[in-house]
Amino acid sequence: MQDLIPQIEEKNIPSLFVQGGLNTLLAYISDIARSIIVDITTAKGRTEIAHVAASVARSKTYLDNIGKAYVSTLKEMPKEVDEERKRMREILDNLKIEVRKPLTDWEDSERNRVEGIKRKIMYIRNIPFPASIIEVEDSISKLKEFLIDSSFEEYEQEAREIWSSMAYQMQQHKEKLLLQEEEDLNRKEEEEKIKKDRIEQQIRKALESSRKEAEEHERKMLEEQREKYRIEIEEIRKSGKEKQRKAIEEERDRFLIERQKELLERKREREKEEQERIKRLEELKKENDIEHRRKINNEVLNQLVELNVPDAKLIVTLVASGRINHMKMVY
Repeated sequence: MQDLIPQIEEKNIPSLFVQGGLNTLLAYISDIARSIIVDITTAKGRTEIAHVAASVARSKTYLDNIGKAYVSTLKEMPKEVDEERKRMREILDNLKIEVRKPLTDWEDSERNRVEGIKRKIMYIRNIPFPASIIEVEDSISKLKEFLIDSSFEEYEQEAREIWSSMAYQMQQHKEKLLLQEEEDLNRKEEEEKIKKDRIEQQIRKALESSRKEAEEHERKMLEEQREKYRIEIEEIRKSGKEKQRKAIEEERDRFLIERQKELLERKREREKEEQERIKRLEELKKENDIEHRRKINNEVLNQLVELNVPDAKLIVTLVASGRINHMKMVY
């Protein structure tokens, strides 16, 4: 233990090794060392001086060792400080997460809720506008099945407006397709009717032409026969053969009467045959029309079945027969 200063407690060391921190202790050592009065001429006096000088040296060594040990401690301090800072950050970061967790959970839940609602709204916006009636009906069914309720919360009004807009646009699109389909059907029907009428007119014209040609041929033959009889009778008259002339005239009259009857009968047969052909033509036309109607009725029936409409066949039958007011089949 040093001679001039007391034992220094560890807690007081930091306050000593600062600028001017040792002044008081150094002044204390100086005062003690300088306060000794001895007789240098005596052995005791010289021994006392040597003892005081040695005590000063020991005090220096003691304080220097304390300072050296303190410096070693200070060199370790940055690492300890950094470790403590790291520990502090981890503790406080975890504390922040712990304290904020209810808010974070709410924000995550709110974000998921809003994203879910927006996905539903986007689904409504993205319902397709197909090019066929059946597919449009499917889109309309999907739209009708999509319920807008309080689960949309603050987006409910926006969702209802978008739904209403889509429903209106889809209905307009459906009506446009129906109108286009009806126009196409009417156009095809008109084209088919024009084609059938043209064929019918050609057939009628051909029959009439054939009849007229036959009648003209028979008329010419009859005229030729008349002319032949006239010439023959004129020659007989000039020859004065009266009895022969009368016989020829009677033969001529009988021939012409028979010929007229034959021509009349042939004309009746031709007219009958023509009427039968026209009747058959009408029957074929009717058959074709029935087949056309049957085809359209089946198409409508198939569409109703695909749309899962109950009693589809009964509906088609009633509409096609005209037993439902304000509804008709467009053939």
